[in-house]
Amino acid sequence: MTRSSGRVKFFSGRGFGFIRRADGCGDVFVHRVDLDESCSVDGELKLCPDDLVEFNVVDAIRGPKAVAVSRREGRDALAS
Repeated sequence: MTRSSGRVKFFSGRGFGFIRRADGCGDVFVHRVDLDESCSVDGELKLCPDDLVEFNVVDAIRGPKAVAVSRREGRDALAS
């Protein structure tokens, strides 16, 4: 499975949100249970808007979903 990269568009306090994919193929849903340890902030798994992330995309019932999500360092422009 190929890793994708993107930028967090939105992540709610309820533990879900959306990631804008760097390849322009549309947004993907993300849930807190699919975040790895690199997404831990003060002991809580969460993401912040504009965080750079890497993830795998799976086809879920309601559309594409990000799994195995890890936070990348920095907030620079994504490399292709």
